[in-house]
Amino acid sequence: GPTKEPTPKPPLDPTGGPTKEPTPVPIPSPTNGPTGAPTPEPTAYPTGGPTKEPTSEPTPYPTGGPTVGPTPVPTAYPTKSPTLEPTMNPASVIFSSPTNYPTTSMSPSYALADLTWVGDDLNPPEAFPLSNCEGDCDSDDECMFPLVCYRRGQTEDVPGCIGTGIEGTDYCADRPPNYLLYKGEGVTLGLCEGDCDSKDDCAEGLDCFQRSGTTPVPGCNGTGRRGTDYCILSELLPSTSPSFSYSPSTKPTKNPTKIPSLSPSTAPTSGPITTTRSSSSAPFSGTKSPNIASPSIAPNLQPTSSPTASPQIRPPPTESPSYAVVDLASVGNDLVIYEGFSWASFPLGNCQGDCDSDDDCQGPLRCYERGSDESVPGCLSGGEHEVSGDDYCAIIPSNYLFFVGQGGHNLNLCEGDCDSNDDCAAGLSCFQRNKFTPVPGCEGNGRRSVDYCTHDYLVPT
Repeated sequence: GPTKEPTPKPPLDPTGGPTKEPTPVPIPSPTNGPTGAPTPEPTAYPTGGPTKEPTSEPTPYPTGGPTVGPTPVPTAYPTKSPTLEPTMNPASVIFSSPTNYPTTSMSPSYALADLTWVGDDLNPPEAFPLSNCEGDCDSDDECMFPLVCYRRGQTEDVPGCIGTGIEGTDYCADRPPNYLLYKGEGVTLGLCEGDCDSKDDCAEGLDCFQRSGTTPVPGCNGTGRRGTDYCILSELLPSTSPSFSYSPSTKPTKNPTKIPSLSPSTAPTSGPITTTRSSSSAPFSGTKSPNIASPSIAPNLQPTSSPTASPQIRPPPTESPSYAVVDLASVGNDLVIYEGFSWASFPLGNCQGDCDSDDDCQGPLRCYERGSDESVPGCLSGGEHEVSGDDYCAIIPSNYLFFVGQGGHNLNLCEGDCDSNDDCAAGLSCFQRNKFTPVPGCEGNGRRSVDYCTHDYLVPT
């Protein structure tokens, strides 16, 4: 039976009946039924049912059902279903999923955002299509409609976006009216679109505006890609008819002037000369007619139209042509030679530009296409007549990185730009890279952020 007095310590085993007075300390095991009054301290484990009164502090784990009222602060993660009522204020960022209700404006608007790299080649899949100011895109199809893919050569501005982003990376953005846009080659170009080589590349009523560097394009906004030519309204194309200037021009003209200059030219003339011309006064040291004063000291890189007064001493011919290392020089474009370079002609010689294809180059030379100021094999950069973004004819060494074009197919070893292994010839894989990451098995730096084909076994898995 029960003891008449409480024990000073709780028993190890429960008694057969309740004590008349409570014990001064709790028993180590719970009782079979609820106590008549609440305990002064919380239990070590949760109870099987809810408390009658709410607790003053939140529980460390979420409840199984929704709360009756809203929480005073937002949750750390988004909910899996939309809210029943719209928010009172607009969001500060753009979301990749549509809203439940249409906007009241006729066209979408986008907040200014930083250029952000989120993926490439559709990886990760959940990031595509890309939103405003996101990259790296390869075409408009990888951007959310109606955004377009701004393809860049360096760190050109992207409209509606902040910062320079990753150099050479392309970003999705909203295109303002008449904003310069690089679409590539081999497509019919619209107003303010490039890269065109002639009027035939432009839509009806447009003409190709040839430029150097980032010369402003009439009727268009933005700077566009350096050295890229764009289609404009035909009536805005500057006249090419010659006119007299009172001071020398800063850039070569496409046609000769009608009035001779009062000071000597810096390049050889097309007719005979009576004094020996210094080889430092022109990119090349030869003339197209006999040097009456004396034979040239070094052989001409271009053939003369008639023999010299004295024979030149030449080394025996080699099995394949070799070329001297000379400065890059833009001497013409679209089969037209600039003024001051009458010694040059199409097809172009070694280290000469601006070429558009291998057909513009002599013999074994190939047209080395550049995005900006990439070095050209066998040529010296930084010369007086080099133009940033122009393409130059050169001998391409074996396994030297070579840009064939965008979206190329059946690319050979060290050729680009590939997007997947399907773009490469048999036994080769597409090496994806950022900026000027070295390509295994290939030489040179290539074009910034362009991907190249190399041997399967050299591509990391």
